[in-house]
Amino acid sequence: MFGASRASRDQLSTTANWRLGITDPHSTLHVLLRAFSPADFAEAGRAPLLLETARHDPRIRLTMRPYPTDDEVVRAGLASDSLLLPYLWGSHSGQLELAFDLNLLPVCSLTGHLPEQYERHKGLVEEPEWFDWSQGHPNLFGEKFLTALEKAATRLGSRPRRLDREFLDYRTQEHRTILDNYARVYGADR
Repeated sequence: MFGASRASRDQLSTTANWRLGITDPHSTLHVLLRAFSPADFAEAGRAPLLLETARHDPRIRLTMRPYPTDDEVVRAGLASDSLLLPYLWGSHSGQLELAFDLNLLPVCSLTGHLPEQYERHKGLVEEPEWFDWSQGHPNLFGEKFLTALEKAATRLGSRPRRLDREFLDYRTQEHRTILDNYARVYGADR
């Protein structure tokens, strides 16, 4: 799991649920965070609770960077099996696209345009393990998340983990097309 501590991502309950729900001593949760600001420690800030939750479990590794570089994010992804995307709401996610690029199994909330991002690449990437907490009481988030983690663990145990060169070739062509379209619209040389 990585990113800034924003209201649209529930890193705290995700970390707490992972800590208490995943009992395998060999499992680890790596949380790569963008640097906290004073707002994260304000009255309603969740940073102190996140730090306290992680402190009690050596399987949870918190790493903080001023702003994680692409290389840091990719290295963390390549060392992982899954990418957790605990969005409470959202639209487009570069994190989901990164999971596709690195052939990680995304575990993500069924919100915003995340399903449409998957549909765009359907047949080329593995379908994320979705958890839809939006239907029902907000207190169901943790229950739905843990169920998705259990399903993801089963799926991860049954497949090899390697980069998908075919998808990466497709992605290279997709990026070329986007840049060509930008060049046509803006008339600038690349």
